[in-house]
Amino acid sequence: MNKLAKQNEFFPVAKLMAINTGIHAKQALSDSAGGLINTVFLCVEVKVMLTSNLAVEYGLFNGSIGFIKDIIYLEGRKPSNSLPDVVMVDFPLYKGPAFVRETPTVLPIVPVERRIDCFCKGCKRKNKYHCYLAGEVPSIIARV
Repeated sequence: MNKLAKQNEFFPVAKLMAINTGIHAKQALSDSAGGLINTVFLCVEVKVMLTSNLAVEYGLFNGSIGFIKDIIYLEGRKPSNSLPDVVMVDFPLYKGPAFVRETPTVLPIVPVERRIDCFCKGCKRKNKYHCYLAGEVPSIIARV
């Protein structure tokens, strides 16, 4: 959390709470939720690490390092009660097609949803952006 506290001097930190669906989702450990944790902290200019293989041929693989450039909410949505719609991340080693011509290594990362491994089979968690603060959270299975 020290990295986030230091960045917060310049950029606000977004505390993202997972959207849990079902009676077992909120209490489920990340191992039962496909690696998704209940709370993620993000901040512009903070280093993050990809936790899944998205496009290995373009350099987007588990362990790839990037830097958050923007946290975007669609009109009418607020950080206090919803997940960002997109987190823009600069992956300097990315070699694929540009999403934005002027910044070819900046890519949109969207939230994902995973089923919870529970008795009722109906629980889900939505959160993770396939990236975590590098060194803050252990790498787990694929996402983003």
